[in-house]
Amino acid sequence: NKSKLREFFSKLKQEVEQTKEAKNALMKYTRGEKPTDEEVELIRQQSMDILKGLGMGTIFMIPGGSLLLPFLLKMGHKVGIDLVPSAFKKNEEI
Repeated sequence: NKSKLREFFSKLKQEVEQTKEAKNALMKYTRGEKPTDEEVELIRQQSMDILKGLGMGTIFMIPGGSLLLPFLLKMGHKVGIDLVPSAFKKNEEI
């Protein structure tokens, strides 16, 4: 389905942009500048999103992972564990 694929790449692009913003905030900190509270939150949130994406990618790559991933996402949601990167959530879920 082309619209789903287009939506996926749009959200992936959003994640990449957020990662660039977090990288810039982190570079500011490494230069000795004090980051704002918003920049600290951006770095924290994007770090979590990166870890979530890596986890999902790893699961997807194992044999049967494409079947296991939806199950894990649903179970995580049931027990209050958020496994989905922020750009891939629907606006009402954020």
